[in-house]
Amino acid sequence: MTRFFERLTAAVVEHRRRTLLVAAVLFLAAIGIASRLELDPDILNLVPRKNREINEFRHVLTGLGTIDQHLVAVTLPPNADAAAYAPLIASLAAKFRGLPSVASVDAEIPDVVDVVKEMLPYALLYFSPEDLPKIEARLTDAAIRASVEQNAAMLQTPQSSVVKQLIEWDPFRLAPLLLEKARPGGGGLNVDASTGFILSSDRRMFLVNVKPRRSAQDIPFARTLLRDSEKLTAEAVDEFLRGDPESKRPAIEFAGGYAIAVADAALIRKDVTINVVTSLVLILLLFLYAFRSFASILYASAPMVLSIGVTFGFAALVLGKLSSASAVFGALVAGLGIDFVTIAYERYLDLRNAGHPVPVALTRSYGATMPGVLVAAITTAGTFYAYLLTDYRGMSELGLLVGTGVVLFFAAVALLLPALIASVDGRRTAHKRVELRSFGSQHLMNLAVRRPVATIVLWGVAVAGAAVAARNVSFDPEISSFRSKNNPATAVQERVSKSFGQGFSAMLYVEERPTLSAAIDATAAQRPALDRLAAGGSIGTYQSIATLLPPLGQQTQMIALAAQRRDTTLNVEHIEGVFRQSLEANGFRATAFDDYLETFRQMLQPERPLDYSALQRTSLAPVLQRFVKQHGDRWMSVTYLYPKNGAWPSDVPEPIMRWRDTTGGVVTGVNLVSMTLRRIIKRDAVRSTLWGFVAVFILFVLFHRSVTRALLMFLPLVAGCTMMVGLMSAFGLRFNLVNAFVGLMLVGVATDYAIYIVQRYDEEPSSFVTHGSETAKAVAMAAITSMVGFGSFVTSHFPGMRSIGYTSLLGIAFSCLAAVTLLPAVLTLKTKRGSA
Repeated sequence: MTRFFERLTAAVVEHRRRTLLVAAVLFLAAIGIASRLELDPDILNLVPRKNREINEFRHVLTGLGTIDQHLVAVTLPPNADAAAYAPLIASLAAKFRGLPSVASVDAEIPDVVDVVKEMLPYALLYFSPEDLPKIEARLTDAAIRASVEQNAAMLQTPQSSVVKQLIEWDPFRLAPLLLEKARPGGGGLNVDASTGFILSSDRRMFLVNVKPRRSAQDIPFARTLLRDSEKLTAEAVDEFLRGDPESKRPAIEFAGGYAIAVADAALIRKDVTINVVTSLVLILLLFLYAFRSFASILYASAPMVLSIGVTFGFAALVLGKLSSASAVFGALVAGLGIDFVTIAYERYLDLRNAGHPVPVALTRSYGATMPGVLVAAITTAGTFYAYLLTDYRGMSELGLLVGTGVVLFFAAVALLLPALIASVDGRRTAHKRVELRSFGSQHLMNLAVRRPVATIVLWGVAVAGAAVAARNVSFDPEISSFRSKNNPATAVQERVSKSFGQGFSAMLYVEERPTLSAAIDATAAQRPALDRLAAGGSIGTYQSIATLLPPLGQQTQMIALAAQRRDTTLNVEHIEGVFRQSLEANGFRATAFDDYLETFRQMLQPERPLDYSALQRTSLAPVLQRFVKQHGDRWMSVTYLYPKNGAWPSDVPEPIMRWRDTTGGVVTGVNLVSMTLRRIIKRDAVRSTLWGFVAVFILFVLFHRSVTRALLMFLPLVAGCTMMVGLMSAFGLRFNLVNAFVGLMLVGVATDYAIYIVQRYDEEPSSFVTHGSETAKAVAMAAITSMVGFGSFVTSHFPGMRSIGYTSLLGIAFSCLAAVTLLPAVLTLKTKRGSA
């Protein structure tokens, strides 16, 4: 292989102009192809396809359009009269309904009196046969007289107009019984209904709940929605203040999935930009400092830019779209591939400093280093290609692009770099001696090879201590690793949840049936189970169509029972007679309740069930669309499950998971999908790391034809990773869903350092003590550039990405330290024993 790379390099040097021209044409063509590359913002396209939870979630989204909410929170000034701001809320709701991107808007609360008037004829149908005794108890002679006496007493005291109207339309006090049926699980939002809009019970915050037509993960759509929302709300507030100059300007903020997604996307873009730019700039400055030559910047940047550009073209041809998870591959390729430039260029400078001309120095240096660099490229690329074994598409795409980028970086170093060096250095009449700075590695390696036994013992003690400490490192399964605490929309959402006493991250229970009545009946059948979940604290409350439209079977039973008891407990004539006598005895006008009694007669003598079309003609019609949706030739009935304390725990409560398996429908939600993804990522991190480790080990066995030598190549990795985990314990760091893949990355990086050291040893074992420190300088430089690339993640807004930075810094630093001290000590001890 040495002869092959010598001949290849000689040919490149001879045809360097053609090589540079081909590289330029290839780069321009790749950029042209990459210009068609699109960014795919939909996170659902990254998740596994063959998974029950995720496929059910995707199916529900397809049927409902989206489950995301765009929350507009209007916080009133201190001591403001909430009623005065009702026109503003009405204007906001109307303006949002006018947006083409919005499917529906919830801002109003149906008038309680109107609902009672409209629904009273159907009230009996909302009860089950088991509830009938409660109704009959309210309609006994004694109960009727007591209700009329209480109503008369209440009307003698200061009461709101709403209370007085309720007395007029509910003199028998049946409404509380009906509210028990309509308030499952202990209630919903804590609201003040006096304004007719969704107002918090402390009368400080109005809420406009907007349901857009597309998902919050469609970032361009979400961004446009936010821009429209800002413009729309500003117009509405200005119009309101012109009409009411005495009112003060309210604070309007946005929460929900769209605001959070847009803010997160902005933070991600900022992080990626800072990471890529600072990594590339610092790497190039590091080259300038280490080699003290401006030409080194060209030698480092040209292969880097070419390989990343061609990889972008490859992504356009193979993937067509670039996901948010794989968009950071450029920085990773730069940090990993720059090692190849360092090793090759450092050996070339050694030969030039020894007096060899440019062509000879290039040919010999490439013949000596490229076999090892090739193995290093294969191992690094192979570890990232191991990501292809994961079910998480975002990670598999990242592995494909980084692995391919590393291979292309090697090709650029093997072909483009010697052509560049020959073109630039070949024009110089004299060579200026250039030496790579050692960053202390030369002294450490010299000390290690002089005291190999002491070095091995010292490392043994340190690794053993780190291994003991590593037992205290735990795994953090929380999805919070993906979330930034700098997202303002998240803070707004927390305030909204606190104001209204309910979270807005609902789980969904969906029944899909050929007919609407069948879907509603299936939904209603699960109400006892949901009541048990609420009583046990697994959910806080739930809302469904079954609270608005009783099951057909139940209605039929109640119609039959009403007919059976028409002459006994539900005798309208008798009840009306007792009621009128009580009215007269308590000073009411005889005709005061005539309208109510006409409707009451319809309630106790229902002739036909209440159906969906009849409900649509009432003031409850706007609410219906939240609960039912026709999807093709089938109907979907949706039940919303809300968490008890405003937010779901990291794992879906076990009682919900057990109940889920007993229903004939689908139970899904973002929290269930997140829990599933956590388990998949954790499993895939372990699986891909093991596969990567095994693949690299097999490669080393084949390359060195020795199991012992292959195990030796893993010495820096084992020592470095053990020290990393031990120090994680000391610094209070934990593994999480993001940094769990750092181990696989270190398999490629740390073994590369071992390859370069062992390769130099194999060239001339007897002079390794003298010349090996030159390679140690290159390894140190390679490690520092990788630490710059990966370490820049510590500035991220996201805890998980910061943890990648911290763990990478520790892992790379100690792997490099082991490669330039522990490994040379073992090799030196082996040489001494061999000579003895």
